[in-house]
Amino acid sequence: MNDRATREKQYWNEAYRAEGLNHEKYVWSQSFTNSSYSEDAFNDLLRKFSGQKILTIGGGVDTVGVSLAKNNNRVVSVDISDVASGQTNELARQMGIEKNLCAVVMDCEEMSFEEKFDVVVCKRALHHMNLAKVIERVHQSLVEGGRFLAEEPVCLLKPMRWIHGKLPFHPSPLTDDEGELSGEDLALIESAFPEVKFHYMECLTRESIKYCLWKTGTDGLLRPLGRFDFSLVNKYLTPLKYLSTYAIIQAFK
Repeated sequence: MNDRATREKQYWNEAYRAEGLNHEKYVWSQSFTNSSYSEDAFNDLLRKFSGQKILTIGGGVDTVGVSLAKNNNRVVSVDISDVASGQTNELARQMGIEKNLCAVVMDCEEMSFEEKFDVVVCKRALHHMNLAKVIERVHQSLVEGGRFLAEEPVCLLKPMRWIHGKLPFHPSPLTDDEGELSGEDLALIESAFPEVKFHYMECLTRESIKYCLWKTGTDGLLRPLGRFDFSLVNKYLTPLKYLSTYAIIQAFK
């Protein structure tokens, strides 16, 4: 395990422990993720999978993997945090779906499986990894015709990345090594798969706006605002993708 992976493991082990550092930030970010339209859009895609062999990567306490296992999929959940993987297995046991889900501790950049998967899912984790290495592993893990589904933070404009560096706003957990996917990163994914689709989100519902809505007690607006945002960016004013902060990525092998 390289130094960056070691730092990530230590950080997230602390974040997932109830008494650990950054646990409160983790809980806050999860609550806002769960109340966002981006969650609805991603879950709509997940619900289409049934009876599939699915690999989830970097899912932390893997509620995505658990949801997929409940929908009659056979799921292998990989995460670098042993605390997260232990909690995922316990959650599956409590819900009576442990036969459909196995969580293992592994560096996603080095993962290797004898079996191939119909689907690989990654939710907000690629930006913590060496993208070239993990995309190669993802491609190797898929059957022919398999699908890779991810949701990731993006920043497509270099001036915006400079602004984010100078004026950071991070109410959510932030590790020293993570970043936002750039246009070059998305091009790398496109080069690895014959077909790739992108949907952009959270231009009007970026984290600073979420935080302001929460502070003013108007966070109930987050989901309808996100729904409007999604339509605006992907149907009507597509250049706004350059100001979006997240993307759903669908790649087909």
